[in-house]
Amino acid sequence: MDVKKAFLYGPLKPDGFVDPYHLDKVYRLKKAIYGLKQALRTWYDELSTFLVSNGFSKAVKQIFRYLKDTIQMGIWYSKDTSFEQTAFSDSDHVGCLDSRKSTSGGIQCLGGDKLVSWSSKKQDYTSMFLAEAEYVSLSACCA
Repeated sequence: MDVKKAFLYGPLKPDGFVDPYHLDKVYRLKKAIYGLKQALRTWYDELSTFLVSNGFSKAVKQIFRYLKDTIQMGIWYSKDTSFEQTAFSDSDHVGCLDSRKSTSGGIQCLGGDKLVSWSSKKQDYTSMFLAEAEYVSLSACCA
């Protein structure tokens, strides 16, 4: 019998970690148990078995109850609100001094002044001209 494999793939339920006076407490581990880093699948199986046996599968039900109770929530626009979409984009040519890459960003508004989405991104490549940076920013905003 290989002692290392028996330890790695065996159930990890030593009685030394159970505190009989505080069964409802969870203790933080200060040292890792040797072998769990090498056997991730076994570690995951043991953890999921432990969590399901202690009632943690009820969390999914609680999430579905929350979603069921909040289905009527959302963004509300009155009938007199115009649905005109406005988009703005801008770029900062060679904005990052370390990598010399441009930064582009944009916003999209609905009904004039109601912000719906915004974005900001450092470009993947360096543009040589300011006009090129503006075109990249425009394509990133409206794509």
